[in-house]
Parts: sequence; C-alpha cells; structure tokens
Amino acid sequence: MLTANTFGQQETKTIYVDSTNRLFVSPTAPVNIYVGTNPDGANAVKLIGIDKKGDPLYWNGHGPKQMTHLDLYIGRKIKFELFADGVPPQSKLLFNKSTQKDSKDILYLSGGSIVEITAADADAGLNKTFISINGEPYKEYTQPIVFDREGMYEVKVYSVDNLGNKEEEVTRRFIVDSTPPTSTLSVEGDKHENTLSGRAILSLTAVDSFGVNNIKFKIDSSEFAVYQKPIQTARITEGEHTLTWFATDKVGNIESEQTFTFFVDKTPPMVFEEIVGNSYMIGDKEFSSGRSQLKVAAVDNKAGVKEIFYSLNNGEFIKYEKPVLLSDIMGTMNVKSYAVDNVNNRSQSGASTESFSMPTIDITGPTLTYKLDGPKFLQRDTMWIGPSTKIHINAKDNEAGVSRVVYSINKSAETEYSAPFTIEQSGHFLVKCTGFDNVDNLNFLSFEVGVDNVAPEVFYHFSVKPHKQVTENNETIDIYSSDTKIFLAATDNLSGEVTINYNIDEGKPIAYRNPIEKLTLGKTYTLNISVVDKLGNKTEESIMFKIE
Repeated sequence: MLTANTFGQQETKTIYVDSTNRLFVSPTAPVNIYVGTNPDGANAVKLIGIDKKGDPLYWNGHGPKQMTHLDLYIGRKIKFELFADGVPPQSKLLFNKSTQKDSKDILYLSGGSIVEITAADADAGLNKTFISINGEPYKEYTQPIVFDREGMYEVKVYSVDNLGNKEEEVTRRFIVDSTPPTSTLSVEGDKHENTLSGRAILSLTAVDSFGVNNIKFKIDSSEFAVYQKPIQTARITEGEHTLTWFATDKVGNIESEQTFTFFVDKTPPMVFEEIVGNSYMIGDKEFSSGRSQLKVAAVDNKAGVKEIFYSLNNGEFIKYEKPVLLSDIMGTMNVKSYAVDNVNNRSQSGASTESFSMPTIDITGPTLTYKLDGPKFLQRDTMWIGPSTKIHINAKDNEAGVSRVVYSINKSAETEYSAPFTIEQSGHFLVKCTGFDNVDNLNFLSFEVGVDNVAPEVFYHFSVKPHKQVTENNETIDIYSSDTKIFLAATDNLSGEVTINYNIDEGKPIAYRNPIEKLTLGKTYTLNISVVDKLGNKTEESIMFKIE
C-alpha cells in the first residue's frame, strides 16, 4: 500500500489512480510503503528500511517508475509500476474571430467574439480549469464566454491535473471593438472650392477608440492601396478625379467608403492686352484723343481668374483693376502682364509682352469759324442778314483732322453740316455748332444773327395831277401833261437804306437819282420800279400812264 501526504490548496492530490488502474504519483511528494492483509489497508504496517529509519520515498524526475520486490517464496521478482507526474496541464485561449496583436501583445477582437479555453494533460489527466476576468475571483471554467461589450479585458486562466499539478497562470489582454474607425480628409495647399492646384496635398487620417489598422484608398478606377503618405496632386494628371477611401481598425471593422471629387488645375490663366479708345490714322501717322486706355483681360480653364498685374515700360507690376489711361505716355510702350487664378497658378511674369507704338496725342477739337456769304450789315450789336445770305461753317483740325460738324438753330434738332445754309424766316436766331475730330475731341461755336425778309415799300409821285383818264385794253390810264415830273421813293422797316432802279418800256435799268422828266407827248409809258434794301429784299412795281 502506498500513501502520500496532501498539502497546498484545494483540489491538490499526490496519488491518483485512473480508470485503467494506472498509478500516478507526484515526484515531489513523500511516499510511504505499508504492508497489510486487508484490501482496504486497515491495520497496515509501515515498512522500514534495513537502516531502520523508515524514510519516505521520492521519485527522481517525470516519467514511468518501477518498484521491484524479490519474492523468495516463488523465486522471482515482482514489479510494481507507477508514473511520476510532475508536469501541469497546458491551457489555451481560442477565439472564434480573427485577432490582431499590437506591439504590446494586446489582442484586438471584434464585437461578439467567443473565447473558448482548452486545456490538456498528457499523463494524470486534466482535472479543472479556472478563469478570472478583469481581476475578479477565479471560478471554474465550464463553457465558452461571449464578449459583446466593447472594452479592455484581462483574462487569467490556469488548469490543474488529477495529481494537483497547477500550471502557471496564462494571461491574455485583449480589446473588444465593434465600432469602425472614422477617417478624415484634409487638403493642404492651394484650393478653391473643389479645384486644387498641382501643389496641393491630400492627407488621410483616421481615429478609432482602440486603434486603426490601416487606410486604403484609390484614385478613379485604380486598385485600392494602403495609404502610407500624403497624396501629392503634382503626381496626378490635370482634370477631374475621384478619391475613394476607407479605414479598417485592428479587429477588421471597416468604415463605409468615402469619396471626394476634385479637379486638378495646373494651367495658369491666359492674358490678353489691348489698347482701346479713339484713334485715327492719317497716312502712316496715328492720332489718339488722349483717352486711350490699356485694357488687360485674362481667362482661366477652371479655377477662375483671381488677380491680374501689369507693368508699363519695365516699371513695377501693378494690380490691374480697371482700364489704364495712357494720356501721359508718348512713343513706344511695352506692356508686360501676368495673371493668377484662384488656386494660385500664375502665368510667367513677362510671358505675355506686347509692344505698342503710342499714337500722337490730340486733346483739342477742331477750330470752328463761320462766314456770312451774302447781304449783311451790323446794326448796333446785331448782325443782320437776308434770307438769301448763305451761312458757311468752317472747321479745321491740324492733327487728327475734322470728322464732322453739326449745328442747330435756336432749339431745333441738330443737323449735320454738309453745305452752306440759309435762314429764310425773319427774326433773331442763335446758331450752335459742334465740331468733332477723328478721335472724337470736340469744340463749340455759337453766334447770333438777325434775319430780315421784308422788302421795302415803294412810293411814286407825279408833280401834277392827271387831267383826264382813258381806257385802253380794259385798263384805266391816267393822262398827264408833258411838263410832268415823276418822283420815286422807298421806305424800309430796318435799314432805311435802299437802292431804287427803274426802266421805261423795257429799257435798260436806270439808277434813280433825279426826277423822271422830258416825257414825249402822245405816248403811253410803262414805268417799272425796282427797290432793293441792304439785305437784298426787293419790291417791284409797274405804272402805266400817258402824256398828252
């Protein structure tokens, strides 16, 4: 009969017999041998050695052992077999889902993971397995455990075999994570709305409560790749693109795909210069009104123009805001310009260089004068003309040349002057003239005239009265004596100065200076009188009479 002392803690044994009657002992436990006649070991006597000490037995090392007894009665050795088992069980934690281990030997599990503990002992056999979660007291493990709450866990496990061999604690730390990461796109560099320059940088970052594994991205229809460094638009062709990405945490939780559609604009604006304003060529010479302006415009393929700068004759660059007046610049002018779009693409300074020969500056309008061609006279402060008097307007411009002249009489509509004109209506008139040269400089002229279209009134007087009347050709004719004299006179409403002419019976006109006399007896006369005032207004009258 073998016996051994029990010691230590719960579930500890030093001798174990399995179902096949194999005997297992602990190699470190003292074993005493007893001899008795009862099967149950009652009244057994402890055997002692030859040295009379009776010390317990120990087995050296792990493995099968034998005790041999020489039975002299039967004449052979009797062997007693046992197994010295000093090796504890080995426990393992198994996870039903894939895990990820970080640098601190922490496992990451997705939500709802099941942890199963397996243990085995090759010799005396497994007795029990014990588990502690997050520092709680150990309890016997009986079935797999579901971890469905997010958080950090520390699980400790050990197993005991049927001899009481206890393994060292197996500790596993793991994180249960059921929430996917959240990723963010940031754009550094020149950006306008969703248009990026070729100098922009796209950066992807992601956060997760328990750690991000990686971010994968693709541009357009390419394959997904692991994001490792910022994406430079310098390496992306100009045009529209779509960036697609998602993040994965350490347990495989995958974020929904995100997209960002953008346009890479690497093209600077195009700049155009133009001299605008009034100019006119006479031969090989160009004239300008002095209102000529430099106009600079730019167009851009996508982002839009932000600013334009210009330089005149190699001067400093100035921001262009409105057309530039060039009245102070003479001779040849060099223009340099560049433009910047809304993502700061800049056309090269001086890449657009234009040379313009500046025209001769003409800032004065034509010189205007007028001439009255025909009857006229000045009375007090009024120049009087007749209805036949032609009014000439003369314009002269020694630079750009005369373009046109317009005039108005009193408040009438303007009329373009093309030939001398007359005013036939009586009265006082204000004539306003405007002259334009070929670069639209203008000048003004105004003058007043009085127009008289009333003819003088004719008077005639016979020195004697008619002594009788006769009828000839149904006309009544006065008859005068031969010594009769005829006096002529006229009255004018304005000038008081008239010219009187007459002729007799279709003879040559004679200027009236003296009375008409020495008329022939027996003759019938027709006296034609013509009176003209200083402005050419004329009155004519005929008289029939007879001398007897």
